[in-house]
Amino acid sequence: MIQRIITAIGILAVTIPPLVLGGIWLDILMVAFVLLAVYEILTCLFKNVPWGMYAVLLAAVAVMSTSSLTLFAAVMPIVLILLFLFCVSYEQYSVDKISIVFVFVVLVAFTVRAIRLVYDVYHPLAMLHIVLATYATDTGAYFAGRFFGKHKLNERISPKKTIEGSIGGWLLGAGSSLAFGYFLVPELPVQFLCLTSLLMPIVGQLGDLAFSAIKRHEGIKDFGHIFPGHGGVLDRIDSLIFNLMLWMSFYLMFVMVM
Repeated sequence: MIQRIITAIGILAVTIPPLVLGGIWLDILMVAFVLLAVYEILTCLFKNVPWGMYAVLLAAVAVMSTSSLTLFAAVMPIVLILLFLFCVSYEQYSVDKISIVFVFVVLVAFTVRAIRLVYDVYHPLAMLHIVLATYATDTGAYFAGRFFGKHKLNERISPKKTIEGSIGGWLLGAGSSLAFGYFLVPELPVQFLCLTSLLMPIVGQLGDLAFSAIKRHEGIKDFGHIFPGHGGVLDRIDSLIFNLMLWMSFYLMFVMVM
C-alpha cells in the first residue's frame, strides 16, 4: 500500500504540471506516452519485441495523431495491411495478436487526438475535468468496494470489483467532475458538462474492464512494470483512454453541431 501511494504521488508530480502548462511540456508527455504505450502493447503479446513492427506502429501513430481526419482514415487500412503481412510471414504473429495490436494503435492515436482537441478548444482545466472524472471514480470505487462491497460486478474479468464499489465510484466521479467543471470551467456548455460528467465514470470503468479482459486473454497481470505497484502506462490510463474518446466523440457530435 505504501509503495502504491508513493508511486501515485510520483505519477501526479510528473503528469499534472505538463497537463496544466501545456505547450512543449505536454508534447513531451504525449511523446513519452506513445513510446511506452506501443512498447507495452508489443511486450504483452510477444516474447521478443519485434522492432520492425515497433517502428512501423510508431510512425503510424505519429501520422494518425497529428494529421487530418482524411489522412487518419487513409493510414488505418495501410497499418492493417502491414499487420497482416507480418501475420502471413511469421507464425508468431497470429490473427488474434495482430488484431489486438491494431485496436491498441487506434486507441493510442485517438487518445493523442483527443488530448490535442481539448487543448485546442478549451484550456488545461478542461483536461483536468476529464482526469478528475476518471480517477475520482477509481478512488470512490476502491473505498466503496472495500467498505460496502458484497456483490461481484464481473467476476470473470475482475474478481475484486463489486457493484457497490462501482456505484460509489460513479457517485464520487460524477459529483466531483460536475462541480469542478461547473465552477472552474465555465466555458463548457452546461448540457455537455452534465452529460460527460454523468457518463465518464461509467465509461471509465468499462475501459478498466476492457483492458483487464485483454490482460486475462494474454495471461498477464500488468501491461508493464514502469510504475511499482501500479504496473505500466496502459494500466494507469485505461479508464482515461476511454473517457478521452467519449469526450471527443460527444464534442464532435454535439458541441460543434450546436
